[in-house]
Amino acid sequence: MQGILNEYFLTVEMLEDTNPNFVENTIGTYISSSTAFMDELEQLLDSKPLDLANVERLILKLKGGSATMGVARFNAIVGEMLEIFRARNYDRLYAAFMRIKEGHAALKLYLEPYAELLRLIRMEDPPDEASTNHEDAESVDSNDITSD
Repeated sequence: MQGILNEYFLTVEMLEDTNPNFVENTIGTYISSSTAFMDELEQLLDSKPLDLANVERLILKLKGGSATMGVARFNAIVGEMLEIFRARNYDRLYAAFMRIKEGHAALKLYLEPYAELLRLIRMEDPPDEASTNHEDAESVDSNDITSD
């Protein structure tokens, strides 16, 4: 997934160690919330006159969420739309939004199967007491150690 994700996504993955299902749940939450923001943004872009404050608010929510999630390529596409908005090129917003929509669909093609894979792995290998215990199941007996 090179170029699609960045080091922030690795941080999200590391949190899985302390909170089972974290990555799976985070991906699900991110996809549903970003989809809702995009649906609302599309409705705003279809209406006249443009509600500029809410358009900017939604672009910023998409940008912040994608930065936090570590989805680099999608974050860059949203950043382009933000630049267009801030340059007041409002006639180019809808075309920029279409690129966001395409980027989001491509992102879902990567993230949803990954979340499903994590779920399947978790189902096949449920944590047991030994794996949650910090002591090794096989400890080394001091009598087993020989010195040369």
